[in-house]
Amino acid sequence: MQQRIRMPSSDQEQQFYRVLSEYRDKADGKVPEDQLTRWVTPDDGPSIANAGGIRSQRIARAPAGSAPAFIYLFTSHVRTVFDNPWTDKIDHDTATVEYWGDAKFGKERSGGNRLLRQVLSMPPENRPPILHFVRVRVGFVRFSGLCVVREITERDYEDSEGNHVSNLFVQLAIAWKAQVLQAEVVERSAIATPWTSRHAKHSSMILYHLGPVVRLDRPIANVDPSQTSFRSDRWTTQLALDRAVAAAEICLETESEWKLYEALKSRHVEFRLRLDLISRDPDDMPRGRTWFLLSPNHAVRFDGANGFLQVIGTMQRFTSLEAIVNEAVSSRDPSA
Repeated sequence: MQQRIRMPSSDQEQQFYRVLSEYRDKADGKVPEDQLTRWVTPDDGPSIANAGGIRSQRIARAPAGSAPAFIYLFTSHVRTVFDNPWTDKIDHDTATVEYWGDAKFGKERSGGNRLLRQVLSMPPENRPPILHFVRVRVGFVRFSGLCVVREITERDYEDSEGNHVSNLFVQLAIAWKAQVLQAEVVERSAIATPWTSRHAKHSSMILYHLGPVVRLDRPIANVDPSQTSFRSDRWTTQLALDRAVAAAEICLETESEWKLYEALKSRHVEFRLRLDLISRDPDDMPRGRTWFLLSPNHAVRFDGANGFLQVIGTMQRFTSLEAIVNEAVSSRDPSA
């Protein structure tokens, strides 16, 4: 799921963040080359701190102590003076971000954790969006995505010196969507981006025109990552966004896939999901592109008007939802 965050206007062009792209961090919003503090600071302020793993930004002219408008989380993969012993997990294949607070042994309170507790105390609909970055090399950060807090729990952690410390553990969730208004094939040179492309300038590319980025009625949680794997640039249907509770369910794009998914779940049948490539289908005959993996040699995919395509070893056949469910239950329990 591609996320572009349009930043405050200034004299720089193309000020938006693209997932997995790197941006220069000069730790000084007055430096023209800076693409972090300078980009996110409106002309009338306020700015964000130049350092620290957990930072906030308030609305201009907001009274002191008011709730933050944005939260910025930073995971460092390079050594800095702000290093901590916690290990964050950023998995772009499953759109999962697990982030540890900034508690340290012998430190009673930390500003970052106080900020996270403040966010947790707010009603979910009022919580500020979170921009997560990874410091991959000195002077540069990589944008992970736009998220909201799903859950914050307190956990004990053992640091590198064997000290037991109580810290905050943050799980983030997908919370925004954008409708695809139009798609066209253009040359790469016709697409202006602030990053250098690895494609030749005359290469044909698909350019998606997106509508406004809007907030989902409820966040889709990044849980159960073993269910499926998808890249950070992720497209799906409105049906999937309306029904999905966990990120793995975003790949269920048709009504028939949801019926099979719910039937297998209700009968406690174990399976995994694997997402296939996008194909162009007639509007009146959509096919699913998610494989239900019932065993290493048994997979099922919805194939539109043909029903469900079932692959068992080298054998392929079309069958019905009822037949698949009955067969899966019988193979699990022969007496059923």
